Amino acid sequence: MICELLYVDYKAKNILNCLMLWLSNTDGRDCQSVVNDTSPEKRCSLRELVFVEQGPMRAFELTSGGKMTTTHELLSKKTLCSLDKGSIEDLTIRTVHEDGREHVVSEPVWNDRDSIAVLPFDAEAQTVLLVRQMRPAVYWRDQDMILEACAGGIEASDLSVEEACRREAAEELGVVIENLQLAAQVFINPARMVEKANMFLASYKAGSQDLAGRHQDEDEDIEVVEVSLDILAGWHKSGDIRCPRLLILTQALLAKLKETD
Repeated sequence: MICELLYVDYKAKNILNCLMLWLSNTDGRDCQSVVNDTSPEKRCSLRELVFVEQGPMRAFELTSGGKMTTTHELLSKKTLCSLDKGSIEDLTIRTVHEDGREHVVSEPVWNDRDSIAVLPFDAEAQTVLLVRQMRPAVYWRDQDMILEACAGGIEASDLSVEEACRREAAEELGVVIENLQLAAQVFINPARMVEKANMFLASYKAGSQDLAGRHQDEDEDIEVVEVSLDILAGWHKSGDIRCPRLLILTQALLAKLKETD
């Protein structure tokens, strides 16, 4: 492989020194001659070399083709606000592109635990279970309440993501769910939230809700809504589903049923 040096900025001299040191420790030859000699019979054995310069944090990657690849670095993280349900962090990240262009972005992000969402479906009754509760953001914007998929944060006591689904179904819906199937794992709001949402389909028995036996959180007042699959499919077709979790799970359920037809 022909050694190629890419002078990036004022730190290029340090990069050159690192490269020469690596080469001298590798084959014992004169460093400068190795760098300068590009004849086929004297190509060096460098496969991949990564330099990370601390100070103004910067990463340099020199691949076997001698080209710089795109790199990303977290420059800073500052906690703006800490609450019971997570924190708001101000993050600054720098991207260096292959052609040397740099882009720095700073954004406040909500840092909270990952979550689950589950859509229980009774294949015999052709029904699904949904929830409705007061969401201040939705009410402030539209003076309305929306139907949602059963969802909640994964707790430290949950032994698995599936167990978190079963716990949330019992607490919010008052039902026992079975046959959990992961439909997707997504960043629910990649621009503003660290949270990954694990989306599941599941089976349940229509009419089995034990509403009195639910264990809702103190700040929850959840209404359980059982609707037919036809109604849900109609909402999907007309674009009337406004909960992103419910939209994703509805699409997954309809696709699954289409495959089994």
